[in-house]
Amino acid sequence: MTLPISGDNTGCHFQAFLRDENNRVQKAFARRVGMTEPDDGLMIKLSEERSGMATYEITRSKTRKDMDSGERWTLALFTSGKLKSGFSGERIIITPEKYSWFAEAGQISIKKGRLTGERVGTLMMVNPEKVQLLKKNNPRTSGSCLSVLSSATRRLFAVCRAVTPTASCSPRSSDAVDFESDESIHQLIEMIAITARQSYIYEHKINGLPKLVEKETLPGLINGWPLLSGLGEQYSARKDALPVSVTKIVADMKAVIGTMVSMHDKQWAHGDIKLSNLRRVDGVLGLAAPERFSVVGGQPGPNKLGEKRFTFYNNAWHAPELRFPGEVDDKHVWSEPECRFQRESLVKKTIFKPWQYTPATKEGDVWSFGVLLAVTICRIPGGKALLEKEGVLQLSLSDYMTASGQFSAGVFHEGCEKFLSDKRNLLELNLPKQGWLPEQNDTIRLPGNAEKLSQLVALAKDCTGPDPKKRPSAESVYKKLGEIK
Repeated sequence: MTLPISGDNTGCHFQAFLRDENNRVQKAFARRVGMTEPDDGLMIKLSEERSGMATYEITRSKTRKDMDSGERWTLALFTSGKLKSGFSGERIIITPEKYSWFAEAGQISIKKGRLTGERVGTLMMVNPEKVQLLKKNNPRTSGSCLSVLSSATRRLFAVCRAVTPTASCSPRSSDAVDFESDESIHQLIEMIAITARQSYIYEHKINGLPKLVEKETLPGLINGWPLLSGLGEQYSARKDALPVSVTKIVADMKAVIGTMVSMHDKQWAHGDIKLSNLRRVDGVLGLAAPERFSVVGGQPGPNKLGEKRFTFYNNAWHAPELRFPGEVDDKHVWSEPECRFQRESLVKKTIFKPWQYTPATKEGDVWSFGVLLAVTICRIPGGKALLEKEGVLQLSLSDYMTASGQFSAGVFHEGCEKFLSDKRNLLELNLPKQGWLPEQNDTIRLPGNAEKLSQLVALAKDCTGPDPKKRPSAESVYKKLGEIK
């Protein structure tokens, strides 16, 4: 994800929040606070400390190729779920709720004396369950800096150690930053950026996305917090609200694509469109969790510690070209951004790898929407059969990639195997496991329903075409949905 601002990001200021009830993050930050010129350019300064809360200013002073250079973040660490608001007898109550992989939703209420707390908004916070520093076996307490890392990350560290064999886990007296011992801090910084920058999108008041609470209505301490009025209702949470007719699907999917059009018009791509991210906000169905959004046309960032420009993971809702972006083999130095997307100009072997730090794209969003449309079509009796007849998403990922021809001039990294070995077709792969398909005896007979269903199936097929350049734009899809009446 990258900030949707063009030009120089210097001076951008974002707020992030995290529960640190055992003071583990504060202890990790303590060593960095005294550094004046750390090698990695990451400056951490304690700016305020009060009962139940500590606030840090975090800046990147070193010029780098990733988009974080020059930005400034304020990170508030909550050591308690109850804070003094600044007014006599008033307390701020923070009630956390699960929201997504990266974020948790903190329901904020104001309690006066013994009265029941009055809810004032929702605060998007970093999900503490995914923060390495907050895990019981984190590197600072386990004695092994690599004990909590994924196998892929450990392999990356092994390569880095081969280049810099003097790295160790012990603190050093100088301002030089040890690669492994600060991995957990950098991992937190990446998560901070993901949750903090979302407020920039919300300021634009796009239909289908949560809205920010007017700051003038917020009291005391929380007056400057980017509180949301609410997160809406998750689309798949209520089976009785799910579409079972073509008319209902058209209305719902038109609302979703409308959110996409608004984002694409601003040259943003959502990057994580899937069924579980649909929410109805203020009566409008839209795309929640814009955690992996990026500006369209952004350059891929390096795969190096502390310099990861985008967080874009690999799942079955993503377009194949984004799941396995190609890198040119330049003596196996795969992390250099200059080596990417230069297959045409360099006569070198292309390596296709998963888990690359690649920006989201408009074409990728349209693909994901096509998968979403196909999945919702399956709610209509006869819908799944028609999709199968028309060959929509009927190939497995590996067969689709072979048929597309986009991946023929290269080899696949071993990390791709677990994705390519799944022989289920892409429709089956994305269908909810239970309670989604209609019962066999459930029939709907409406005049013109068959023709409308055929139009929807054709649209889903266009959106999931193998060539990204030939997929329709979000605006075109919106118009075509409007023509289905």
